Amino acid sequence: MEKNTYGQSIMRTGSCNNRNKSIDIAKGLLILCVVIGHGTQNQSLSDFMYRFHMPLFLILSGCFLKKVEDVETYAKMKATRLLTPYLIYMAIDFLIFDHLHSFNRIIHYLYGGRFINGVYWYITSLYIALVATAILLKKLNKKQLVVIGIVGGGVIAIIESNTIGSISLLKRPGIPFDADVSLLVLSYLIVGYILKDKIVDLFQRKSFKLDIMAVGVAAVLILEHLLMETYGIPRQIDMKLVVYTNPISVYIIPVLYGFVIARLSAFIERNCERMSRCLSYVGSITIPIMFLHEPLNRFCLLSNYLLIYLLIGMGIPVLLSITVSKFECCKYFGIPKRKIVVPDIGDKE
Repeated sequence: MEKNTYGQSIMRTGSCNNRNKSIDIAKGLLILCVVIGHGTQNQSLSDFMYRFHMPLFLILSGCFLKKVEDVETYAKMKATRLLTPYLIYMAIDFLIFDHLHSFNRIIHYLYGGRFINGVYWYITSLYIALVATAILLKKLNKKQLVVIGIVGGGVIAIIESNTIGSISLLKRPGIPFDADVSLLVLSYLIVGYILKDKIVDLFQRKSFKLDIMAVGVAAVLILEHLLMETYGIPRQIDMKLVVYTNPISVYIIPVLYGFVIARLSAFIERNCERMSRCLSYVGSITIPIMFLHEPLNRFCLLSNYLLIYLLIGMGIPVLLSITVSKFECCKYFGIPKRKIVVPDIGDKE
């Protein structure tokens, strides 16, 4: 057993523990999809982005899960990494970007989840699911995880989604912090955990055959999306609003998109150096982009133009991250500390 930075014994459970550049590229692509999905006025494009971006974020997060002996310490560590930025960005949103500084608005922010604008639901439901997953990983084997986590959690989540329309309190204000969404979040985390070796292999393997397959799968998925739109079949997943009624849309479709994103990320890393560097950096600062892109655009009142929405929603958080990463306080904003490389004076140019 190894010891982590908190002095607790841990069991390494996969090859996804070190930072993987192609996975950061994938996260960069996914956060771009999140911003496009929120910023576009084209409903078809928005629905297309909503079909996979959040599920894939969570499946990739599952790749980094490991068994922990001390769940309480793990929960405290995750609270520092996730809930501290959550509270800071929420305070910034309320004090600077929200024009309605009323008592009711304070209650909305404290309640969280689908009761407030933005993606605050994501962090709270992720935190709850991570702690629950840590408990399950400690007590269950992989077969039990599949049954309880993926099948059980997913079935209950889909049942809730199909019944929420008849229970007004579940729809709005909903469960505080979107805690009910944690069931589906937990399910996706376990999918990533169970399939981590296969996922990492998809990102790392050089295979022309897989690349051609990814192009074919992408074409089929786009055609399927257009056909469903033509015939008026509901197709998007909106986790915040508990819109995930169809098991195929919940699991199979995101996994297929994940295959395409994995191969695209691997291709970019191998063949597009500048794009690779940009996307991998963006993929390492998803928290500030996630929290700031909507309030910044609400404040600037230019959200009708997608290009401007993207420039504001991604450009300003990137500039903020580059600036704040020089300081120790960066961790409180969900920004990794910038590593300053000092060249050896003996090196020759």
